[in-house]
Amino acid sequence: MKLNLVDRRQSKRSKYVPDSGIRTFPRYDAPVDCIYISNNQTFTTRFINLSLRGIYIDTKTPDTPGTKVRIRLILPNSEIPLDIEGEVIWATNNSMVSPIKTRGMGIRFRDMDDFARRKLAAYLLSRAGISAFPRIKNKYFKWLD
Repeated sequence: MKLNLVDRRQSKRSKYVPDSGIRTFPRYDAPVDCIYISNNQTFTTRFINLSLRGIYIDTKTPDTPGTKVRIRLILPNSEIPLDIEGEVIWATNNSMVSPIKTRGMGIRFRDMDDFARRKLAAYLLSRAGISAFPRIKNKYFKWLD
């Protein structure tokens, strides 16, 4: 049986999402100014889907998987932008999936300094509220106990 295009896309994504369906690092929709820089294009966007390890960006012209990129995030109430290097892990093309869905790409963060990681974690915890803190605290911040 031949898989349709949507099934193939889901199978590629499934290796990045655990079998439990719960992501190790939860994602949040975030109104953050984002500057995307690759060899092929540079653009800005405002609304993104963000986690501590990656980002999803809606764009009409997604880069191909494997493309090395630089992301500059300008968090609210922060004067210093966060510069992060990443790699495009997957990309969707509107014509392949459905006319309703937008084009976009998922980017995994590759290189982030300690300052940027802490600023991003603090911002995500403020977006998620205190309810997300116990699960993340126990697994990744054992030194807080």
